[in-house]
Amino acid sequence: MRPLVPAALGFAASLLLSEYIGALALIPAGVLAAVFTIWYLVRRSAGVSHLRASAAVFSCAAVAAALWHLLFSMIFYAPAARLAGSYGRFTAVVRGYSEPYSYGSGVEAEIREANGARARLWFNEDTDFRPGDVVSVEAELGLPESSPDFDFLEYYRAKRVFLSGKVTEIWDVQRAERTPLRFLPAAFGHALSQRLGRLYDGDTLAVVRALTVGDRSDMSDALRLEIRASGLSHLLAISGLHVTLLCGMVLRAFGSRRRHGIPFALVIALLFVLTSGASPSAARAFVMHALALGAVLLRRDADPKSALSASLILLLLINPFSISDIGLQLSFLSTYGILCNMDAVSKRLRELLAPKNRLLARLWNAVASAAAMTAIATLYTAPLIAYTFGSISLFGIFANIFATFFVPVALVGGLLSGFLAFVSMPAAHALGRVVTLAVLALRADAHVFSHIPFSIIDARDPYNLCALALGYVLLLIWRFSPEGNRHGAVCAAAAGCALVLSMSLGEATRRADGFEATVLDVGQGESILLRSGGDAALVDCGGDGYGGAGCIASERLMLEGTRHLEALILTHYHTDHANGVRDLLRFVSVDTAYVPLPYEESDNDTIAMLRDSGAEVVFIEEDNLSLPFGKASLELLRPVHGSGENEEGISVLAERGDFSMLMTGDLGSESETALADREGLSSVEVCVAGHHGSRGSSSDYLLDRILPEVSLISVGYNTYGHPHPDTVARLEAHGCDIYRTDLGGHLRVRVG
Repeated sequence: MRPLVPAALGFAASLLLSEYIGALALIPAGVLAAVFTIWYLVRRSAGVSHLRASAAVFSCAAVAAALWHLLFSMIFYAPAARLAGSYGRFTAVVRGYSEPYSYGSGVEAEIREANGARARLWFNEDTDFRPGDVVSVEAELGLPESSPDFDFLEYYRAKRVFLSGKVTEIWDVQRAERTPLRFLPAAFGHALSQRLGRLYDGDTLAVVRALTVGDRSDMSDALRLEIRASGLSHLLAISGLHVTLLCGMVLRAFGSRRRHGIPFALVIALLFVLTSGASPSAARAFVMHALALGAVLLRRDADPKSALSASLILLLLINPFSISDIGLQLSFLSTYGILCNMDAVSKRLRELLAPKNRLLARLWNAVASAAAMTAIATLYTAPLIAYTFGSISLFGIFANIFATFFVPVALVGGLLSGFLAFVSMPAAHALGRVVTLAVLALRADAHVFSHIPFSIIDARDPYNLCALALGYVLLLIWRFSPEGNRHGAVCAAAAGCALVLSMSLGEATRRADGFEATVLDVGQGESILLRSGGDAALVDCGGDGYGGAGCIASERLMLEGTRHLEALILTHYHTDHANGVRDLLRFVSVDTAYVPLPYEESDNDTIAMLRDSGAEVVFIEEDNLSLPFGKASLELLRPVHGSGENEEGISVLAERGDFSMLMTGDLGSESETALADREGLSSVEVCVAGHHGSRGSSSDYLLDRILPEVSLISVGYNTYGHPHPDTVARLEAHGCDIYRTDLGGHLRVRVG
């Protein structure tokens, strides 16, 4: 029996339970420990089975984990959390480099008044802080605020960052004369990133930085979506995979004397983990390799499963909150799956062809091993990915097999080129050309597989869930069948048929829908997806939300099984309504774009972009335009011709039977009045609040005319005061139920 395996599983399971129910996790853990320990002791005289011993170890580890979570929370987290809500002057030691964001900059620091607890400080201005700087600030401390789509509290706690501070005043800055020793890895990582910036550019630089120093901030929204839709996201997030690749490449460089290369491999891996931010999954991988390779160095039998378990326990002892880190969870599951199944699955795959030619046999064995590793990792992590992210890449296994040949070159070559840049730029540029080719191949891989129809599917769709569950049942039959390869073809065909059936049923359901509107969460901006009877239209495509409005809309369409819009309607050309059009057109085809006349010279760029994509451009100028739209209709209301581009915008009235929905873009109150009078607007069930809920829109006059039951506000973090309290009060006074994207994420309205 390997006691560390059940100990790690019990420890991790109890911590995960503790994250949701706190100290109450002690109750089930304690009961399990008592029952299994008594069972173990009572039956000991009859001989202890592996099952009883494992159960006893599991339950005792669960009790220890619940106690440790409680103690850690009391000693380290609770004192910091008590400062949440406090406002005053604080002194902080900067741990990293300033990072820009939409409305200023942010940096990680240690708050001295909180016994060194880590906080993420946010400034409403650009800053230039470096590790070791001491800053005196006036700030409001709080817990990290979560958004509808992402739990920032859980994310930062997993990194042992317990507080968030909104800085209102910087009183003093003491620059560090030299970087403190404990911050040297961060300083070296920053210097390496700067050198890489001199070798690469664009998305190539973004990929190399992501692989080598864990910095994905430069990656374009379109590339992020291609990587995600092709199932390659894990390759660009520093994890155990990268540590394994690096150690493997170093050891292979020593040839037959690999044992002599173990110390070098471990030192290089440690430096890589520290300079790239020491993510929980990468730290877990380093500890595991240190234990496994250390055993080889000491001429002891290596036990990878025990090394994996020990590394997980050690990491969770350092920070039990890291159990919530999705990267750590995926890393552990994929590694455990590979250790348990690699030999059997790769053998089955090698037997599929078994070419007699020696060269072809070696090539096929390499492909079979890569396919086995990719398939196992994907299948072990797919349920968690589906639950966490709500989607699954259908062709991720195949995209990863191709990526296996390029990622090692990009990773190791990127690191070497960065190091060479400190010594010789010509040599670094020469190696950089090879790395660039590997990155281009990786990007091409992502592009091809992300643009295949149904490359990404909605894991929350009930039909797809049933198909995926059936797929796992068939997989188990293939895995444990004595005639696996013969049964494998039948199982694969059955799984494929189930998936095709599920997608067909989903499409049939969507075509049967009367009308559906989704106000997408695009940050401070607006983008509204309309569906009816199989048709799709998008009203506006702009915002500053993470991922970009164009990619958010594209991904939503891809999850619903289409990459086509019958209509793209732009109410006007401001960036918060149209800056996502370029990315949208990279993934989605558009039949017709309905737009107002250009107001500024730059508006012609958007019009040219639409025409270049093959879309017909129709200007809404002097007359309204009625569009049949599936089982509904769209009325495009011409501009009222006020002062300013907001007032020159198009309004949209969607109707389905007795139901109607009004979208007025950024019209102000005077234009709303003119529109209501000109069009004779009356009762409307749903309205999208004008201009993101600004004070000058959603006037009493308009609300008295349309009497909406529901008001939807598309808004994100902003410094304009949207939605304005006066506007919210007006909507409430008219009996509206109010829903906001910044609080509720995507807002969906469905009518039969």
